[in-house]
Amino acid sequence: MKKFIAIICITLFSNALFCQWTQLSPTNTIEFRSLVAQGNLIIAGSEGRQVYISTDNGSTWRESKTGIESVVYVNCIAITGTGILLGTDNGIYFSTDTGLTWTARNGGLTDLNVLRLAVNGQNFFAAGNSGIFYSPGAGTSWTAVNNGINNLTMRAVFATGNYVYAGGGGGVYITSNNGANWTQINTGLPSIATAKHFTVIDNNIFVGTHGQGVYVSQIGTQSWTPANTGTTNLIIEKLITVWSNIFASTWGQGIYVTTNSGTSWSQVNSGFPSLFGKGIAANSTHIFAGGSTDFAGIWRRLLSDMVVSVDKNTNSLPTEYQLEQNYPNPFNPSTVIKYSVPKESYVRLTVYDNLGREIEKLVVGTVAAGTHKITWAPNNITSGIYFITLNAGSSLFIKKAVLLK
Repeated sequence: MKKFIAIICITLFSNALFCQWTQLSPTNTIEFRSLVAQGNLIIAGSEGRQVYISTDNGSTWRESKTGIESVVYVNCIAITGTGILLGTDNGIYFSTDTGLTWTARNGGLTDLNVLRLAVNGQNFFAAGNSGIFYSPGAGTSWTAVNNGINNLTMRAVFATGNYVYAGGGGGVYITSNNGANWTQINTGLPSIATAKHFTVIDNNIFVGTHGQGVYVSQIGTQSWTPANTGTTNLIIEKLITVWSNIFASTWGQGIYVTTNSGTSWSQVNSGFPSLFGKGIAANSTHIFAGGSTDFAGIWRRLLSDMVVSVDKNTNSLPTEYQLEQNYPNPFNPSTVIKYSVPKESYVRLTVYDNLGREIEKLVVGTVAAGTHKITWAPNNITSGIYFITLNAGSSLFIKKAVLLK
């Protein structure tokens, strides 16, 4: 009997240790500002030690610094279709060999302290203390695009479909023409809110603020509503979407998650003593967080071990790329488009007319593994037959949609 009880205790203790955050060697003593994950590739940007890269889901790491020796802070990282892009305190750098070497891409940048990057196909955006910069050539040259922005202290930039969002001390701005002009959209936001990071679920965009929690808006609209029960006073550093859940890294309160689009949030800090973190990322199996202050390093946790980490409406990840028939069809004024990707992938979801002319880009960029939905509500087009196309991986799918007005 004693042996049986001992076995139970050992099992429970082992499970308790397993179901929590663990620190990954040899990153223990390093503070990290940025993280991205794509499959087993994990890239972490540090304070003072350049970049650390893992190709085996965080089990081993190598330091990457050739070409970025003058960099102190790696503020942000973006994985593109052709390589890895860094935003640093000394400009923008690009690598095509998984971080073995880096080259500067600073042409046209008048402010080298780049705080955030966004990639939308071949259109790149950078945010910093001098506003927003735009590159239509995958980062080879940059131009300031600040028409309509009245506070150039930018802390966030995010691209989704036809829209680009920018955020900072002036709240939130939106553009549908790659920054040729911006519109301030602060209705519903606290007047003192500083926008710090964005993420999306389906047709909704969420913004994390400095000390005012999280707010949500329908993509393309101009008003916000609170989505911050449990996060009202938090300093949000980064938001990421995992399936239909959102994780938030905060400055001072650790990691939070919501499974109901912000109706409620809960802490998921078990085993994570670093309450001050800036970077967070996830792949299909794990979530990663960067620690600061006395508890530095990269920390990892299984998504499936968090009671609220996996979308309970999804039994498993899709096994193949798929584009479903839009519904309703025929439709007026809007229709829902559902598509699936088995792994994090670069996706183009586009609408064409029956003459082959491009009507609208709905999604252009990297999306997480899973099933996604987006609402298409076309404006200024006539009744007729349109074709929804999905390019993902090596697959091409086409569905016919009928608009009746």
